[in-house]
Amino acid sequence: MIWSRITAKCPGWPDNSYAGENLSPRDEYTGRVYYNICGAHRMVPQFIPRRATKVHLEGNLLQSLSAGSFPALLSCTDIWLWCNKIQLIDSLTFSGFTSLRAVHLWGNLITTLPEDVFSRLSNLQIVWIYVNKLKVVPSKLYSGLSFLERTSIRNNELTTLPPDLFKGLRSLVFLRLDNNKITVLPIGIFSDLHSLTFLRLNNNQLTYLPGRVFSSLTKLNFLSVSYNKLTTLPNGVFATLQTLQSLFLSYNNLRTFSSATLNIAMLHDRAEPRQLEMAIRGNQLVCDSSVSWIKKAEQDEWLKWWSDSTGAAFYPDCSGCDTSWPSITLPCPTTGKQVSALRKFCSNFI
Repeated sequence: MIWSRITAKCPGWPDNSYAGENLSPRDEYTGRVYYNICGAHRMVPQFIPRRATKVHLEGNLLQSLSAGSFPALLSCTDIWLWCNKIQLIDSLTFSGFTSLRAVHLWGNLITTLPEDVFSRLSNLQIVWIYVNKLKVVPSKLYSGLSFLERTSIRNNELTTLPPDLFKGLRSLVFLRLDNNKITVLPIGIFSDLHSLTFLRLNNNQLTYLPGRVFSSLTKLNFLSVSYNKLTTLPNGVFATLQTLQSLFLSYNNLRTFSSATLNIAMLHDRAEPRQLEMAIRGNQLVCDSSVSWIKKAEQDEWLKWWSDSTGAAFYPDCSGCDTSWPSITLPCPTTGKQVSALRKFCSNFI
């Protein structure tokens, strides 16, 4: 019940699991872990033990954080501040947290962040600032965080991103920028993210992708650019993604999808065969020779269409023909039950 109450005032599911977390209201200090959660505190409670390694203040009514909000918590590695009412954070708020590795600020009302708010936290590995009210992020927000592995700024109100926002983040493996209002990706914005494996850009307002915007992401496994306003894809835009396993392009305004966007030779390499899971449903692909490569890719079994939890595959939509695309039923490979699926390609698609 407590979890329901928190998420009701703070929409958005966390980007990591809290399975087993006791979310009952409490104020205690045990095993060097300090709890003061699900209360009505508008200010940080005083007398947090200085030896605490983890501080839980989630689910309160905190409104602002400043240099004097916390004592010098030199041993603290994790602080939970999600689902409060925080609007303002001073640049010196975390100055006494020299060992901090994880900051959980999601689900607040933060509109701006000082560019040096994390600058003294060189050991940070996780920064969650999603589900807030950010319209801009400072270009040096992550400056000096060379050990940062996971961050999410999803579900804010961002329209642009500074070109050097992720500069130097060579340890970053997980990045979510989805559910904002981003219209353009600066060239080179991902150039230092050589370790990145997971990237979400879906549910923005992107109208095009710079040709080499993903060229440095040689370890990327998952990429979603669905629910944008893309009309074309530059040749080779995904060609350098040597480890890509899942590509989501659904619900854009694409009319063509050329094999030149991918590295077909690499994907079709018999010496090291791989399979690419893809979703391009919700576009209106023209059924002509530009998509004829798709049938062969399926036959050679290096391309498969993404399936939802029921096992129903999401095949592409087409235009320019009279096919009505009726639903059919297929056996779910997991349960064996009959589930609905869209029919494959119309006769003109190949």
